Amino acid sequence: MAGHLRWLMLLAAGLWLAAPVLAGLAGHGGAALLALIACTALVLAVTRPWLLPRWLAFLGQLAGQAAIITVLYLLGFYLARVLGGPLALPLWLPPALALAPQLLLRLVWTPQPPNPEMEAFLDDALAQLKGMQAGAADPDPALDAILRPVAALPPETPDATAQAAVTAAMAAGVDRAFTAAERLAALLDTSGPCLAGRRGTILWGTDPAVVADDRQPYPMTVAFEVTWSDPALLALFARRALPVVQAMPDRWEEFPGAGQVEMAIDDANGAAANTALAALAAALRAAAPAETPEDHAPLPETP
Repeated sequence: MAGHLRWLMLLAAGLWLAAPVLAGLAGHGGAALLALIACTALVLAVTRPWLLPRWLAFLGQLAGQAAIITVLYLLGFYLARVLGGPLALPLWLPPALALAPQLLLRLVWTPQPPNPEMEAFLDDALAQLKGMQAGAADPDPALDAILRPVAALPPETPDATAQAAVTAAMAAGVDRAFTAAERLAALLDTSGPCLAGRRGTILWGTDPAVVADDRQPYPMTVAFEVTWSDPALLALFARRALPVVQAMPDRWEEFPGAGQVEMAIDDANGAAANTALAALAAALRAAAPAETPEDHAPLPETP
């Protein structure tokens, strides 16, 4: 189902991009351009309702999309001149292409607001990765020396040994726990497959004792991040995370969002993994309050 949903989303996006080009090709005037922008505003309100109370963010996104529509409209207008004249298209067709597929998609897809914890984690990890790719010096060589052995674990390392290595590394860096967690994810991302290190991190991050330890921030989010859409690792994470979520629902702010877990469901995972992910997503949704994940407490800033 998730794979089909992605194709539907791609189709809807493609038709939205095609609509202003067709309006330009047909020589429709400025009113058609305004109609496309109005349709885009409606789609934005329907697919990103959490932006409505934050009108500046809503207008910012609308302005960016309106700029794209305008450029594509002008491109279509130019193509019409190159081709010798406008196409004979009804006025209603471009707005219908921009609006109808998005609204139909909304009937089968429930949009989820971005998880602020994961966004902050990814932004910091991406910044460190870009610095490493640019040849920048390690921001904390001492911390890297603690964490690199996890990334260097050979693939045949037993799970218990891998988990123990991650536990020891994170305990050694507990005074910089948030930095250590994001740095570990970045090292695993840039050091090759790191299968043993990733499994060990998942086992560590879904250990009830670690989740209950206030000194270790967001271990479950880190564990989910290092699965990187690997079906076997997703299944391992889902099986271990479910009883933790059920036992400690009050820590819902530290867990990945239900929508993120649902997005990991894919036909390529296999039925067993998808069933486990669906059960985990349901438990995460039951654990969180009724308000949107935007109400989660933000991650602490990296020291």
